[in-house]
Parts: sequence; C-alpha cells; structure tokens
Amino acid sequence: MQDAKPILKVLALLLIVLAVFMLPPIVLLKLESDPDLWAFLKSMALVAATSAGLLAWTWHTPVELKTQHMFILTTSSWVVISAFASLPLVLGAPQLSFTDAVFESISAITTTGSTVLSGIEHLSDGLKLWRGLMQWLGGIGIIVMAIAILPFLKVGGMRLFQTESSDWSDKVLPRAGGIAKASAVIYLGLTLVAILSYRLAGMQTLDAIVHAMSSVSTGGFANYDASFGIYESRPLILWLGCAFMLAGALPFVLYIRLIRDSRGALWQDQQVRGLLTLLEW
Repeated sequence: MQDAKPILKVLALLLIVLAVFMLPPIVLLKLESDPDLWAFLKSMALVAATSAGLLAWTWHTPVELKTQHMFILTTSSWVVISAFASLPLVLGAPQLSFTDAVFESISAITTTGSTVLSGIEHLSDGLKLWRGLMQWLGGIGIIVMAIAILPFLKVGGMRLFQTESSDWSDKVLPRAGGIAKASAVIYLGLTLVAILSYRLAGMQTLDAIVHAMSSVSTGGFANYDASFGIYESRPLILWLGCAFMLAGALPFVLYIRLIRDSRGALWQDQQVRGLLTLLEW
C-alpha cells in the first residue's frame, strides 16, 4: 500500500477538480429550484469526503512517480473519476442503476457518446449540463488535468503525458506542464467560440453550452434524443457542429506550434492529412 500512496494522492487532487466541476450544475439547479439539486449536493459531498480522506492519509507522502506508477495512474484515474462522476445519475431524477450510471459516465468521459438514457429533453437542466461537462472534461483528458496539477507537487509529467496521449507530434514546449496549460487554453478557446457560434445560429443558451462542449470534445452527447437531428431545419448549426468536431479532433500540440512559429504545422502533419483525406472519401 505504501507504493500506492503517490497514486492515491494524485487521484485525491483529481477528485477535488471533479467536485469543483459539480458547482455549475448546482448553481443552475439552485436558480431553478430543481429537486436534483440535492443529488448534486450529496454527490459533491461524497467526492469531497473521499478526497479529504485520501489526502489526510497521503499528506506526508512525497509524489515520486515511477514508470509503473504512470501506467497505473493513467488507468485508475479514468476508472475512479468515471465512478464518482456517475453519482448524480444514480441519486438524481433518472435514478439509474449504478451499472447504467457508470456506463453513461464512462461513455461521457471517454467521449464515446453512447447513452442508456431516453427522454433526455425531460432531464433537469443541471443533469444536461453535467453530461456536457463530463464529456468536456474527458475531451481535454484526465491525464492533462493531472499534468497541470503535478508541478505543484514538484513532479515532472512528460512521461505521464506519453502514457496517455496518442499524439505523434514532436514536443513543442520544454515542460509537460506547459503543454497541458497551452492545450487547456486552446480547448477553452475553441469551446467559447463554439458556444458563441451556436448561440448566434439560433440555439438556446444551455443547448449552445452543452453542444459546444460535446462538439469540441468530439463526444456527441446532446440535450435531445434526436441529437443534432433536432436542428435539421437549420443547416448552419449542423455545419457548425461538423466544423467544431473537426477542430476538436486535431492534435492540440499542432495548434500550439501553429501559434508559436509554424504556419504550415497543421497541413504538414501526417495525422491531419490522413484525417482530411479520410473525410474526403
């Protein structure tokens, strides 16, 4: 168990991040006086209590991540975050079984996009927002969040980045923390542009926020059973969805290189050329 303490300490910090991301649905549900508010409050309390317990147990443990720790942390972070993220779906109005709720949260956080829910448009606005937030968190990557945390623990994160990332592009910044922060800024920027674009194209505010998060994360969750089909009479929205999903599918490190020093970084990359060629077919 002593060897597991560094991993548990990082997981505790990730759970704190998850608890913080439960705040927007809580605020929204409070404004709407929706009973799902209590489901989120209980979920947040459970996440915070678990995180506090783990931090208390591992507080004096130095975070020295060996290679085996990196691989275990990569896997365990996805499993643990998905399990705790499912709590509002169990305690809230859908009252899913734990199995179905975990399926939904894993589908969201891995940006797979499958769902066990029906009548999605009848869910509370807080749960709709939470489904979008889970996909958005999964799109940036749990490990990228971990890398952003590790510098505060005086731990390097490049090896951890390499265990999780499928990106083949060369390293563009000297530190993993720099890559994580720059990627997060680009991801947030794309999301904000998507929200504004959807809103101007005629979406309601909540729909614009959730669909922007699911588009940029390339996850595909929507606020309706018909998904984007609900907007079939507004082709501009459909085209915007395609554009933002394509933008979110490209390697973020190439955006960093494009901004820093190379105007042809995107087109010269074999991943981008391969993806565009596939889409042309």
